[in-house]
Amino acid sequence: MRTAVRPVLVLLGAWLCGAVSPVAAGGTGREGAGTVRQGLPARPATTALLQVIAAEDSRAATPAALDLLKRAAAGAPDLEVQRAAVRALGRLERPDLVGYLAGITRTADPVVRAELANALAQSVFGGDGTAALEPLLDRLRQEGHPLVRGVVAASLGRLALPDPAARERAAAGLLGTGWPEVDGRRRPASPAVLLGVLRGVESFAQRHRELRAGAVDLETVLREVAFPSASPPSASGVPEASAVGIATARHRAMSALVAVRTPAVEDVSRGLADADPELRRLAASALARIEPYNTDQAALALSDAEPAVRVQALRALSSRADGRPSCEQALAAARDAALHVQLLGIELVGSRCRGNATAEEHLEALLLAVRAVDEPGACRPLPVRDWHRPNAALVALAQTGTTDLERWLPCFRAADVWRARAAAARALAARGDREALVPFFEDPEPNVRVVALELTEPGNLLAVRGALQALEGRDYELLLVAANKLQGATPDRVIGEAVAGALERVTAERKETSRDTRLALLDRLEEHGDVRLEHKVAPLVRDFDPVVAVRAAALVSRWLGRPVAAEPRPQGPPPLPSPAEFDALRRTRVVMVIDGGEVVVRLLAREAPLNAWRFARLARSGYYTRLTLHRVVANFIVQGGSPGANEHSGDGPFTRDEVGLQSNVRGSVGLSTRGRDTGDGQFYVNLVDNPRLDFTYTVFGQVERGMEVLDGVAEGAVIERVTVEVEPEVR
Repeated sequence: MRTAVRPVLVLLGAWLCGAVSPVAAGGTGREGAGTVRQGLPARPATTALLQVIAAEDSRAATPAALDLLKRAAAGAPDLEVQRAAVRALGRLERPDLVGYLAGITRTADPVVRAELANALAQSVFGGDGTAALEPLLDRLRQEGHPLVRGVVAASLGRLALPDPAARERAAAGLLGTGWPEVDGRRRPASPAVLLGVLRGVESFAQRHRELRAGAVDLETVLREVAFPSASPPSASGVPEASAVGIATARHRAMSALVAVRTPAVEDVSRGLADADPELRRLAASALARIEPYNTDQAALALSDAEPAVRVQALRALSSRADGRPSCEQALAAARDAALHVQLLGIELVGSRCRGNATAEEHLEALLLAVRAVDEPGACRPLPVRDWHRPNAALVALAQTGTTDLERWLPCFRAADVWRARAAAARALAARGDREALVPFFEDPEPNVRVVALELTEPGNLLAVRGALQALEGRDYELLLVAANKLQGATPDRVIGEAVAGALERVTAERKETSRDTRLALLDRLEEHGDVRLEHKVAPLVRDFDPVVAVRAAALVSRWLGRPVAAEPRPQGPPPLPSPAEFDALRRTRVVMVIDGGEVVVRLLAREAPLNAWRFARLARSGYYTRLTLHRVVANFIVQGGSPGANEHSGDGPFTRDEVGLQSNVRGSVGLSTRGRDTGDGQFYVNLVDNPRLDFTYTVFGQVERGMEVLDGVAEGAVIERVTVEVEPEVR
């Protein structure tokens, strides 16, 4: 049974426009269809598809698994299976497979050809991309389908090319594809091609900080796309494109322009005055690097009607080396009506308004939420969901140099909200009183202890004291920070014993999520341990985590003075869904209620089946209920799914990455990781388009409804309830 491709091509075009993740409906076009019938058998191709997924999940660990992927990629009778196999070969990220992928030329299906282009680029991910350059340029010369040409161009633009001559060839390929010469003049290609080219140009500019292609400056043609009203009609815009396509093209062009090493003043001014708020936000990001500093541009961005633009402007200006923004601008932001603007402003007041009486008065007014001036010694309970402003104000007040900090500290030290106690630790450190951090080393909340310990200097007596206390605990992030803080301390057998004890205790839990922590503990044992602790490290040579086993074998070899080989014994990957479960996953939505608002996520079962399956399974089990969004970064992402409200606490075994053509567009739901194949159930949602995350982070879902809820949340927002809905299917 051959799979219909038209719905896939429609969605592929939507991906190039930045509207949705690509090929999200696979090839059947039946997701969410029609009237209900339950209990239908799995599709005939599902079993073959799951075999490909299993081979990919093993990272083609055996010759048989690799052969299965190659045979399916070269010509599986079902196009969905073939496409999945091609994608799987790219996800192996093996440069030695470039030649094989380049040789698959017999397929007549444009969707598979698009996957082949992406797989070529993914095969060289993280290294020199030169091996994939010529195959992609060849495909540009041979390819006639506009959507596929767009994907080939996008793939070409993201190659890492150390050689200037190779970069010149790639840039020339992008230019010739997006703006071919017709009758002696360069004109924009069709929308599908041009949108892919722009994505490639954006990646190219961000990676290489250059946009040259022979005698033609790509900046000129990018300006024609970003600002079509200012360009000749024959050379500007995205012809015949939808409104979404035009807007996306302008965004990608503007992003590429501001990625140049020194953005042009006129480009930034024009962008800040544009009617499109996303274009203005992208222009505001250039304020970090534009020279010379332009007072009018800064004022325009900081007074923009869109909060996201004001956030971007503050963030960009605060990264400058010339002390911008001013105290007055920081104070104005601290009074902003939008929470995320206000929090950035409060933070900047602390560093920009030292000794300013007006600024201190404003910060103290914010602190009345925890202690009233007319009630000496009395503390008010800190609001569970509105602690952000007073916390930021306390730290900022300490930075201004006030001598009256003790009026407020006791209420924060005694607060039930742990983030307030963490703010007290930060305020003490900002004041320079690090010895006062000692009581925080015993706080019942591990995250408070993490904050206090991070504020110490690695290796000094205070850090050693706090780290030794932390090593008695079980929280992975706390143990990781403790191990790092012991770096550089005077070698000590007591430290070595404490580190070995923590390592032994964490290893007994047999959780892959402990990898970073255990590697850091092994590093410290190299400094503070010796052969007397060999009996505690030797068992790790046969650890369930191959990365830990290799590191342990190296340490034991050093202690024994002879080579010891790692013999890892992996626990095996998480179980695959059954054929029926996989078919149901294609029609699954997860509904999260966050701080009273509903967020509906459609799962991308064909693009990231294992991570979509895990997300649905954890949602059904109640795992996410009452957890928080522990990381909220305006104009970037929100992140949740951690029982410990930190980066290192997650669910059970790792899942592998499933990167692909799906992009980190606004509303896409991705897998939070700490390196390749380290998914632990934590997820993030993109608040804006974040193409720089593409091909590094897995996207397994898309928010269909409720982005306004996520736009308004702050750190600590609670996931109150999670349900899973499966739409019945009609055949």
